[in-house]
Amino acid sequence: MAKAQLVSDQQLREIIKVARITSTEHALRNVALIFTLFATGLTPKEIAQLEVRDYCKRSNSVIPESVVRAEIAFNGAERPLMWVAPKVVAAIDAYLEHRVLHGLGVSVRSGEGGGYRGLQPKSALFLARDGQGFSISSSEKNGKIYSESNSLTRLLNKVMSDSNIHGLTTASARRTFAAKLYQNNKGAINIKDMAHILGLKSLKAAKKLVEADAVNMRDAIQGVI
Repeated sequence: MAKAQLVSDQQLREIIKVARITSTEHALRNVALIFTLFATGLTPKEIAQLEVRDYCKRSNSVIPESVVRAEIAFNGAERPLMWVAPKVVAAIDAYLEHRVLHGLGVSVRSGEGGGYRGLQPKSALFLARDGQGFSISSSEKNGKIYSESNSLTRLLNKVMSDSNIHGLTTASARRTFAAKLYQNNKGAINIKDMAHILGLKSLKAAKKLVEADAVNMRDAIQGVI
């Protein structure tokens, strides 16, 4: 199976730029979603199930070292989730302010006692067009149940395709996150650490994900967001 395409910093800037000017009503949300996708290594299904409490505390402050809860993780195992990249935090903060301004998922009791930015702590961090969380669908294959968020995956892929950069998918974001993080922290982070951050049990799978294509190495490995 071919590897997902890596995304350069210049390409990511173009995706963000296009998201800001083409999404109109949902521009703040879509920009925050793209930043989250590229800066966390989360899958669309995991992003769809993030809640406000996974991002900020009752005190309204961001949780720098949060977790991907076991119940939403694609592999059923809790793993680290960092909200420390300034651009990502700024984008999500702007979107949450927009939600409060428009009464989307706000708390009836003003933040459940004055916190969580005035939002319901267990409401979805990102809302779909109908004001609810993005839907999760399940299907059975070879006796196993698989769940995914087709609606969020379609939205994210469309935002990227609108930038006219061909071949990009949500898998491109996950691979780009892994490759950049690993290449920029050699000596400080190893393949086992990367597998843990990405929720992968196979070190071989993690190694394959973080290895950049030689032709794209110079453009792609310039720093995590």
